[in-house]
Amino acid sequence: MLKVDEYGCLIPGCHLLNSAEELEDGQAELAIYPNPVRDFLNFHLRGIVPQSGGEFRIVDVSGALIKTLKAGNLAGTYIVPAEGWPVGTYFLQYLQGNSLLLSQPFIKQ
Repeated sequence: MLKVDEYGCLIPGCHLLNSAEELEDGQAELAIYPNPVRDFLNFHLRGIVPQSGGEFRIVDVSGALIKTLKAGNLAGTYIVPAEGWPVGTYFLQYLQGNSLLLSQPFIKQ
């Protein structure tokens, strides 16, 4: 069991934006931490709430699918074990239906 705060954050303050990261109205992003990733990939959506039909995908630089996660309709921090993934660059993607809405690169060490 993991304990999260009232915003669904495993790491306190993950819902806060600093002045360098402020989002404009209608803008969304995938926040990934830590980056580079070692044992666990932690991420959450900023600016939008995932929809029940949405999904997250992790792909490598060649486009090979590593993992798929169904998105619930709850905001919060998602935690994905990354043990066993080869060192390299990956992309975390958020799709709604057949549309790719967001893609964020990260490094696995």
